[in-house]
Amino acid sequence: MLLCAAATDVVKLRIYGETVHATTATQQRSSSRQLARLARHTGDSRSPASRDSNHQLTHLDSTWLLAGGLQELAIEGNRIKALHGGDFSGLAQLRSLKLRRNRVKMILGPAFDSLRHLQRLDLSHNQLKWFGKALFDELRQLKTLNAAANQLSSLGGDLFASLGRLEYLNLARNRVETVDEHLLRYNVNLRRLILDENRLSTIPRGALASLYSLTHLSAANNSLLAVPSSAFAGPDRQHRRLSYLSLDRNQLTELSRRDFYRFPALQTLSLARNNLTRVGDYTFADLEELETLTLDWNRIEAVDDECLRGLANLRRLSLSHNVITDLRTAVVRDLVRLERLDLSHNLLDIIRTHTFEGLHYLRELSLDHNRLRVIEGGGLAVGQADSQTSLTWLHIHHNQLDRLTSAMLHGLAHIKFLAAHNNHIIYLPVDAFETVPRLVTLLLQVS
Repeated sequence: MLLCAAATDVVKLRIYGETVHATTATQQRSSSRQLARLARHTGDSRSPASRDSNHQLTHLDSTWLLAGGLQELAIEGNRIKALHGGDFSGLAQLRSLKLRRNRVKMILGPAFDSLRHLQRLDLSHNQLKWFGKALFDELRQLKTLNAAANQLSSLGGDLFASLGRLEYLNLARNRVETVDEHLLRYNVNLRRLILDENRLSTIPRGALASLYSLTHLSAANNSLLAVPSSAFAGPDRQHRRLSYLSLDRNQLTELSRRDFYRFPALQTLSLARNNLTRVGDYTFADLEELETLTLDWNRIEAVDDECLRGLANLRRLSLSHNVITDLRTAVVRDLVRLERLDLSHNLLDIIRTHTFEGLHYLRELSLDHNRLRVIEGGGLAVGQADSQTSLTWLHIHHNQLDRLTSAMLHGLAHIKFLAAHNNHIIYLPVDAFETVPRLVTLLLQVS
């Protein structure tokens, strides 16, 4: 297919490949409208009815576009298998280039050398297996590079050396097995690095040490055996910018304080779906700015008394889908700013008096899907006076409680939603709810 645009005042151009599978009259009318739009882009004057479904670009040519003032170009969902040097000649003003969801397997020669003002490049959802060593050498203004959902397995040590202004790099859903220790050493302005769904088992020591501006690191769904804190090892003892770290769906088996002391500015830490069995004392003691901690879907059996020490700024804590059998009073005492606590889907059988005392900002507490048989008097209270509680939503359903009494609900003056269904309740005194005057919604199934 030949595409030609001669309008010099064109600033944005989008070319979306389409495949027609119209089986109903409505779909046929819709497809006709889509083909008509494509005809305007391609200069194809034939009527939609006279063309077949083969209307996707298969290649690019340096003569196909004459709009020298073009700043944004999107070519998506076509059948382009290769890019060549000169394909984008004449587009010196281009700032954004999207080539996602094509079938690109190779980028040959200096394909991007003429795009010296390019700031955003999207190569995601193609079939690329490698990048040429000098592919990005002339893209010194590039700030965003998305190469997710390809088949990349190896990235040369100097591949990104010229991308000193790069701020966002997405390499998710590839086959990367390691990060070369020199790959990112010149990308000092990088803020977001996404490595999800690769084959990483480790990140070499010092490989991320020069990423002084990094705020967001996601390496979920890999095969990491340990928190990659040593990857930041360098002249500076701590990395003071990193605020988000996701290591979900890896193979972590243990945590310790040395894994996190480098990240004092961390605000969000997600470690769900690993193989953790225990959270030891003072593990997170250096994360004073942490607001969200996710430990769902592990195999945690025990949480030590001092395991959450230092997390005075924590707002959300999730420990659901573990095998925790006991929650001692001391465990959550430091979480004075906590707003949401999820302990659902564990093996808890008792909540003791004063377990949650001091959590005056707690608004939602989830204890559902445990084995609770006993909630001691005041066990759910977070303060001694009504003014010291904010708890509004309480989930204790799907347990083994045989009663619900006013003593169990003591200290819950602000509760509006209480879910206590799917228990074995046989005793419900008439004054059971006198301590919860603001209750609006009650889910209760009495046996």
